[in-house]
Amino acid sequence: MRVLQLFSWIILVLFVGTYACGTDEETAVDTTTTNTAQPDTSTAVDTATGIDIPVAEDTTQTNCSTIGELKALQLPANSDEPTINIDHTLCGVTVTYVYNEGFFIQDGPNGEATEVYMGANSIWPFARPTPGDVIDLHATQWGAFKGHLEIKAVDTVTLVGSTNINPYILDLSSGIVPTDEHESRVVTLSGATLTSNLSSNEKTISYGNGAEIQLYSKYFPNSVCAGATFDIIRATVVRHDNTLQLKNSCSADSCFWYASDDIANVNLETCEETVDYSNANWDFEDWTYSDPPDGFIKEGDGFTAIQDSEIFYGETGSSCELHWTSTNNQDFRAGYFVAATPNTDYTVSVRVMDNDPNGRVRLALDFYNAGKVKIGETSYASTYSENSADWAKYSHTATTPEGTAFVRGFIRMYDVANFGDTDSAIVNIDNWATSKGTTTNEGTIPDDGNGTNNNNATDICAPNPCINGTCIDDAGIASCDCTGTGYEGDTCEIDIDECTTGADDCDASELCENIDGGFVCSDAPIVSYETDAKPVFVQYCNNCHSWLNLGGHNIASNYDDAFKPASSWYSQCAGLNMGECSLVLMLDGSMPINDIPSDDPGLDIIQAWIDGGMQP
Repeated sequence: MRVLQLFSWIILVLFVGTYACGTDEETAVDTTTTNTAQPDTSTAVDTATGIDIPVAEDTTQTNCSTIGELKALQLPANSDEPTINIDHTLCGVTVTYVYNEGFFIQDGPNGEATEVYMGANSIWPFARPTPGDVIDLHATQWGAFKGHLEIKAVDTVTLVGSTNINPYILDLSSGIVPTDEHESRVVTLSGATLTSNLSSNEKTISYGNGAEIQLYSKYFPNSVCAGATFDIIRATVVRHDNTLQLKNSCSADSCFWYASDDIANVNLETCEETVDYSNANWDFEDWTYSDPPDGFIKEGDGFTAIQDSEIFYGETGSSCELHWTSTNNQDFRAGYFVAATPNTDYTVSVRVMDNDPNGRVRLALDFYNAGKVKIGETSYASTYSENSADWAKYSHTATTPEGTAFVRGFIRMYDVANFGDTDSAIVNIDNWATSKGTTTNEGTIPDDGNGTNNNNATDICAPNPCINGTCIDDAGIASCDCTGTGYEGDTCEIDIDECTTGADDCDASELCENIDGGFVCSDAPIVSYETDAKPVFVQYCNNCHSWLNLGGHNIASNYDDAFKPASSWYSQCAGLNMGECSLVLMLDGSMPINDIPSDDPGLDIIQAWIDGGMQP
């Protein structure tokens, strides 16, 4: 009887339990959760910089979000770099591209994509992923930079698998034009045609049905001319303000944002026929054509070059007004190819009225072979225009490399502090010249390229062509005797740096300071790497040379790297170590990517550090 009662109770319990709990087929399982923690609406820490920043707060979260859901989040409208705190986990996303400051991810081969930005030189709190990794990640910040949407902070990344990356790469060759739905996608492209050079880095290309597509390629081959065709091995679609750009990405062996091996299969046979430019309008008097005037080329779409008949150099005439609104490089080039010989000095000069504190300009020279293809590195002047209501003559002289048959000069426009409280800058230029010889000033008789001068006066020394020294009538040719002046050059215009040449008589314990026409000796302060030079390198070179070892050195973090031989990448630094080469690159504008102002005291610090023997 007890056994029967016990058995009945067991049956009852099992029946009730089954009725109350149900089965997996009868009851849906809710896999979503809501974050009930109180939101922190005060500050967040940017993992890239370690800086507390005020942010808004997104309080919704599910177990697994999508990239599309992140893109739908509302960002503050009153910020250039809006950021909000989030608490979102992305599950099973594929890493499509990795570079030194972050990586790109995508929700499936045809899904939404975005960038995970980790910051320059930041320490990642997880192992760096590789393309093809399938990961889960927990994002803590979402935002934008120049309109480009991106995850700004991640605290965990978990590898859950791997996949073939090829289905994720979008081929634009058929004429697909990038739109916002393609942002952060990795793309490839065959048969692109270069249509214009907006600047040294920004180009426009066409392909298929796509026209005037903007390409940003830092290391685009110099020899590629308009009309040339080429392939883009890989690029990412990135919004930059009002433009969607194709940006070249990273090389296989040196993961940097822009790299030379992203451009391949260049065909120059399709280049457009070269325009036969003249130098007849270098005085800017012919305005049959405008913006640009006849004989000149605009490289950049952020400026105008128009006639100004009210401001000009001399008693009558007109000048060219350069008015730019872009903070990107804008170049105004003389199209005429000046015949040149190798290992010879050539000078470009122009009159400038820079009566605008919000902008400045400087001159540069390019070198070309007999086929009029650019060779060597661009030579930039170390001097920028100075704010003045008066006309001033600016010149830049460079020695032509082997293989030079022609030279051309150009003037580059720069903003000062993002144009200050305005949105543009204006300078006027007049009387352009490019010729054989060194820098000339008022009264100089320029060489016409045939070994003769252009002065028909009976007195060959009137006007006196010598900046310093004494003019001598040497068989009908004016020459300058610079003896005892402390200057050298054709017109005694180049100050001799006695401190560099060793012509000074300063004691070893004294500092030699070069002055115009001479030098002075004074007690030398000790300039060290750790205290003086390193902060300058950190300020300007930290992104590439503190841990990435680009160019074979980390001079911003390692004192010993200053004594490494300069990389063959830097042809202008042959025979120098990286400490010495760093100053050369800063002065000629090669490095860093954003130019250092010519009056920056950091340049003097690096110079003093080198002069003092590069002390630790």
